[in-house]
Amino acid sequence: KKITLQRINVAESKSDSEGSVIEIQESDVNADPSGSFVSFELPAGISVGTYRVTLIDADGNEFGANTIEVTQGALVKALSGNNRPKTEWTLTGLNLNQIASLTVGDKTINSFDYQSSSTLKFTCPDLEDGEYKLSGKTKDDENLKFLVGDIMAEEMNVMVECTAIVTTFPQKLSSGNSFSLIGRNLDLVASISLGTNNVKISDKTSESVSLVCPDLENGEYELSGKDVNGRNVRFKTQEGYSEKMIILIDNQVTETVMWEGEHYVSWHLEVGNSNRIFDKIQFQVESLPLGTVLKVYYRIKAEDFENNAGKPCQISVKDGWWEPLPGYPQRDIYNDGVFEIIISQEIINKLQEHNGFLCVGHGYYVDRVTYE
Repeated sequence: KKITLQRINVAESKSDSEGSVIEIQESDVNADPSGSFVSFELPAGISVGTYRVTLIDADGNEFGANTIEVTQGALVKALSGNNRPKTEWTLTGLNLNQIASLTVGDKTINSFDYQSSSTLKFTCPDLEDGEYKLSGKTKDDENLKFLVGDIMAEEMNVMVECTAIVTTFPQKLSSGNSFSLIGRNLDLVASISLGTNNVKISDKTSESVSLVCPDLENGEYELSGKDVNGRNVRFKTQEGYSEKMIILIDNQVTETVMWEGEHYVSWHLEVGNSNRIFDKIQFQVESLPLGTVLKVYYRIKAEDFENNAGKPCQISVKDGWWEPLPGYPQRDIYNDGVFEIIISQEIINKLQEHNGFLCVGHGYYVDRVTYE
């Protein structure tokens, strides 16, 4: 349910009895467009402790939310970066200006690229591929705290990886097909081959490589690749890692239509409006076979594009909890097109656990959804 916030009461949870209440007014509350969460800043000078959050709507109805822990110590909430050695990694959290050193494995880092209360950037040491423990010390010589899931810990596991890893790939292709490989460190990919045939790379990022299947006869071919350092690209499967995968070329592949019509999408519409999301195939996608290519054909709504102050429209594929599907971030769109998703086990798991498949965004029509 959408909550129209007048204020957020933060009641201290030292006991079941009511403690002092800090009121955060509606003007200081930011509601996410999805209607699934709100964010707010804690007032300066708030005391350390555990607080219970109560949401109050415009009619005075109260809704219980989670408790929060207020700390004045350094707390790491998230780590981002491309997980390669000798590249910049970023920590985000609270009071990170109190961090004096970090340790990854047996390598200690005493100087940082950037440091503020909410962000710390550092260069990962030169380490071999593998999993390491990240820990740290504050300027008061206390152990740095990490939020790992819902647990406060004094270290977290990090993966150091400088190899191009493909986690999602098609199992069947036809000549001339555009297709994508999804994974990690894929901007390092130098070449991809099907058998002895080079595959044209049309675009690549750290998370995906876009390719065009060459003109091939029907049959099975080995999919392989090389990175810029001459190492083999690795493919992750349920059995482990492999440097070659078998792909079936079938030039008789046809697209099967799952849905066809005209459905406008804009997340600026109110919750409950049928055009806020596209959910016409919400529970069908999770039943598709692994390696299936799902295609969402979309068309820009010209008026939205023209009235958007020069900004592009957006399209995003998510699960029913509005979380993005692995390997498929939100896209800016300027023209009509097709959003292709290769169905992986990771995607199927999310759809089954998180209430199915949605298309969201702003300023486009879904005209057709197919799979092949």
